Amino acid sequence: MSKGSTTRQRILKICFDLIYKQGYQATSIDEIIKQTTLTKGAFYYHFKTKEIMGLALLQEFIGPALEKRVFHSLRHTTNFRLSIYKSIAELLEDTAFFDSRYGCPLVNLIEEMAPLNPKFSKVMADFYDNWHREIALSIQNNLNHCTTDPERSNQIATFIISGYHGIRSIGKLKGAPIYQSYLHELQNYLNTL
Repeated sequence: MSKGSTTRQRILKICFDLIYKQGYQATSIDEIIKQTTLTKGAFYYHFKTKEIMGLALLQEFIGPALEKRVFHSLRHTTNFRLSIYKSIAELLEDTAFFDSRYGCPLVNLIEEMAPLNPKFSKVMADFYDNWHREIALSIQNNLNHCTTDPERSNQIATFIISGYHGIRSIGKLKGAPIYQSYLHELQNYLNTL
């Protein structure tokens, strides 16, 4: 990786940490620059505006993490119930990347930025659509012997993602232990399919 790419990734990591804890709007470029110890010129070399930096954070940092952690396991499974459960459980139980006090970084950005910025909204809607599609396809591909039609698979995917988003928000209030109750019921639900 080149020095420029390494610097860009370092900036995005610091942006992620600050925005995850404070929110996008509450995080200033000056604060990011101070944390990176770069000059303003060096920051603006990589990101001409805060919006460009925020979109890069979504596309170059959060998106690849979702792809690696969630989508891959859903694509390569013969047991969709276990894959869906494990992907959600890993997201909820990952204390190195996530902190229950701050919820899910993507859910937070959806809540904060979707109504305000069409570019953010588009990128985040694409993430949702991809995750939704992967869950629905996983269900369809593994329930060929059943009467699960595409519409039912889409409804199930919506239900699962909505549950994840909701428990992440409740976790901000109740802490990580609340996740276990959700995971238990998620597993029960998946076993009914």
